[in-house]
Amino acid sequence: MIYRGDIVENAYEAGAVGAVIYSDRKDCGDGGGGAKWFPDDKWMPPSGVQVGSVYSGAGDPTTPGWPSTGECERLSDDEVDERDDVAQIPSLPVSWADGDVIMRSIGGQVANDDWQGGVDAPIYRVGPGPGILQLTYKGKKAISTIENVIGVIEGAEEPDRFVILGNHRDAWTFGAVDPNSGTAALLEIGSTEWVEENREMIASRVIAYLNVDSAVYGAGFVASATPQLDELLIQATQQVQDPDNMSQTVYEAWVGSSNNSVIGRLGGGGSDYAAFVQHIGVPSADITFGDGYPVYHSMYDDFIWMKKFGDPLFHRHVAGLFYGCYTSMY
Repeated sequence: MIYRGDIVENAYEAGAVGAVIYSDRKDCGDGGGGAKWFPDDKWMPPSGVQVGSVYSGAGDPTTPGWPSTGECERLSDDEVDERDDVAQIPSLPVSWADGDVIMRSIGGQVANDDWQGGVDAPIYRVGPGPGILQLTYKGKKAISTIENVIGVIEGAEEPDRFVILGNHRDAWTFGAVDPNSGTAALLEIGSTEWVEENREMIASRVIAYLNVDSAVYGAGFVASATPQLDELLIQATQQVQDPDNMSQTVYEAWVGSSNNSVIGRLGGGGSDYAAFVQHIGVPSADITFGDGYPVYHSMYDDFIWMKKFGDPLFHRHVAGLFYGCYTSMY
């Protein structure tokens, strides 16, 4: 799916004065047609709203490239607004139930087939009108203090070099998957501001960053990495039992009958690895159990969803913990 920040940017470049964003039932509601939703199934219900930043940069937008600490120098509001990574129009996330109402009010040419929604969705058209939507923004700009928790285990060999395992503690909602499935295994490290503050040390002494901010949301191991860590991921998965089939390793379940691991490449700057990969060039990996979860960044990403659908026995969390330990020791 398109990153929400890019949606707002595309709307702005097309001449829009505001953007309303919703997660279509085709993507997160099992397509409709009598489907069951949370709490009866894993799918996001009609009232679900995906929240999240539309900022295209990383870290504090008032301190691009340097750490946001104490009384440090900051860009002014006007300087921030002039940056091309800050949204130029207001935007608002809504539920797909509200999205349906809005789409039914739009006329004009029928959108392409790949733009159409799921079963029972209205025919999507590209407008203009005749419906009119009033968007009112109420919010305030504020600088707030956050805390990072950093823990260090000194290695027996080459103690002056580091492998960093990272996750964020803050959540957009309840965050049972993102980030608390990762927090269950480790405390928060690896924020953009910490990277900026320790740039020289990281560039010279850190050999890898392993990201686990959404460690568990289902069955099946999924990994993305910079190419330097491909072999490390393979070796570590060969040492951990698969949580859903104890007769084989995570690696054996991962490669299946093809005998070939599928390691993706790291994407854009929305995740915690961005500061390491894109700012400093540290080899990094993003690992998880599960392949997408419909309640992403919504109020339904909670403990009940995790216990019923993500990891009922919490054995995938344990496997993720062991995997993190093995990768950090190699």
